[in-house]
Amino acid sequence: MSEDQEYNNPMWGRNTGAYMVSEDGCSKVAGIVVGGNSERWNKVTEELKAYKWNEGDFILCSYPKTGTHFGWEVMTMLLRNSAEYIKEPKEACMMDMFPLSATDKVYPRGAPRVLNTHYRLDVLPKEFQGRKTVVVTRNPKDTVVSMLYHMNALAAKMRTPSGEPIKEATFSEFLRLQWTVEDQPYGTFFEYYKVMWNKVKENPADVMMVYFEDMKTNPVAVIQAINNFMGTGCSQKTIEEIAEATSFKNMKKGKSDLPMNPIVMETLKTLSKEPAPEEGAGNPEQANPLKSMHKVMYRKGEIGDWKNHFTVADNEWFEELISNWAPSKEMQFKYE
Repeated sequence: MSEDQEYNNPMWGRNTGAYMVSEDGCSKVAGIVVGGNSERWNKVTEELKAYKWNEGDFILCSYPKTGTHFGWEVMTMLLRNSAEYIKEPKEACMMDMFPLSATDKVYPRGAPRVLNTHYRLDVLPKEFQGRKTVVVTRNPKDTVVSMLYHMNALAAKMRTPSGEPIKEATFSEFLRLQWTVEDQPYGTFFEYYKVMWNKVKENPADVMMVYFEDMKTNPVAVIQAINNFMGTGCSQKTIEEIAEATSFKNMKKGKSDLPMNPIVMETLKTLSKEPAPEEGAGNPEQANPLKSMHKVMYRKGEIGDWKNHFTVADNEWFEELISNWAPSKEMQFKYE
């Protein structure tokens, strides 16, 4: 892949040669180096390796754009036995990009938390192995469409090494780069879920997989299953209230109205190469970065949007690709 292609497909920040590597050295995946900020990468990964597990916590694993916010909100509401929106931002529990020492300040260890990551379990440090983990997945066709919009929105704020704006990728270009280039942050969707599906089969008592589509079409049943897996003991009434609160329409509105946590704001300032604006100054979306972030995170949340983007040739190419992916024979993706 050429440098231009790499920058026109900016996978959560350019791959700078940083990797997450398994304890035995047998597995590795390119890491997420936000904006090329190596100091931030070093701080986050050093704290990951040094972290001591907080009993009662849970892990949420998901590939980007497969329903991470959805799953995290549900799990955290279950832990709190309440359908009230979580005021503290999910991003403070995002182990890939937020130092865990800062996480402890936003979500104190005295109460169980849901730590979330886009990394596979096999490349996380030993301290995170064997923990109760929920894996969220989504049909790959809708995932790639959602990813395209997300990446183009990020690309609009980035520049090439020479300072030129990054042009938006067309769908056909992005489809082929996204699903075949292995050396990108988090790896490919296929490699990610091949590993995670094996984890589910090997240890179903500790690793559970849920499908975004089922969470959309039958939320009460899925939330009840997660409730049982986590052992949170929420009542049927609470589960139904959580299902209503976490519908896409309600989440999109309810989460974007929440204020920015001051600890998160200060941490983002510290980690950023560019100083963040003071809260309340100028554009309110600049003062609260999560407001603009939510516009990118919560787009449509629909099942079957891929039909509006895939050409016949795109679909044929993709169907051949997925037919050679062994887990596709077992994983029950729903495309409409």
